[in-house]
Amino acid sequence: MGRESVMTYKLVSNWLPSNKHYLKASYDMVPKGIIVHNTASAQSARDVVSQMLSNASPVSFHVAIDENEAVEAIPFSRNAWHAGDGSNGFANRNLIGIEIARSTSSQDIYLKAEDNAAAYIAEVLKQYGWGVDKLYKHKQFSATACPHRTEELGWQRFINKVQKELDNSKKQQEIKKPIPKQPKCHALRLNGMHSTTSFSSMTT
Repeated sequence: MGRESVMTYKLVSNWLPSNKHYLKASYDMVPKGIIVHNTASAQSARDVVSQMLSNASPVSFHVAIDENEAVEAIPFSRNAWHAGDGSNGFANRNLIGIEIARSTSSQDIYLKAEDNAAAYIAEVLKQYGWGVDKLYKHKQFSATACPHRTEELGWQRFINKVQKELDNSKKQQEIKKPIPKQPKCHALRLNGMHSTTSFSSMTT
């Protein structure tokens, strides 16, 4: 499940125990998109995940991200209860829930967390062959202000961040593609004889 990014976050895992799947990740899932959340707290991603894993509430999410780490908690092959649209709701049953932590922290800290979230989300989009049209806000599915800080700063601004990361990732992939070696010379058969001619000296 791991993904690498040009950003500075560390990818870590703190998986939901299988004996809690019935409560917080009840169904198999084939993802169809991503919901962006804000945690509405100053807690770190690691603390937010630990709290979610240890409590008795069904509320859950797949990943939390802060200025240092992206903490994966529920595999994308299982649903999570993060959207508020019910047990058979499209979002709860089909969308990956990603929490951007530190949303009540200083702007500098929050923006670092948001930058890391944009980079992580871009990698997920690339993994599934999706574009930014597969990104949703929590408030599209229930009566909430979430993602409050991202909305306050501008949703389209965040979408643009993700698109930029996606474009950069694709460029890096192109750069890493091996370049086939070009032959230095070309053998021509002229009147039953072989002549070796450099490509650079040939004209068309």
